[in-house]
Amino acid sequence: MKGIFSDVGGSAVYTPALDNSFIKGELYRLNNEKDFSWAFGQLDDYEGMISGPEEKPLYRRELTAVYRPDGGITEAWIYVYKGDVTGAPVINSGDVLEYIKSKK
Repeated sequence: MKGIFSDVGGSAVYTPALDNSFIKGELYRLNNEKDFSWAFGQLDDYEGMISGPEEKPLYRRELTAVYRPDGGITEAWIYVYKGDVTGAPVINSGDVLEYIKSKK
């Protein structure tokens, strides 16, 4: 999908890109649509979208176009970092797992 990963404090965060930068990721499908609210409630909490009264959420969840290896396009949810990435190192490969391995 279009976007970039940046290294913010040792964590890879996604932000949309206006150019033709792409990231790599994994695509998951829920077996049962009825599980959507529960599953995304858990993910939203993990990703810092559920915050206390004095806190601001770190991410927002957004529906975006995903380009599959078979050439097809589908829509999927992604967590978009709401903080400032100015000056943060960009993960040029767009592949977080490759980036983590290279740092070891």
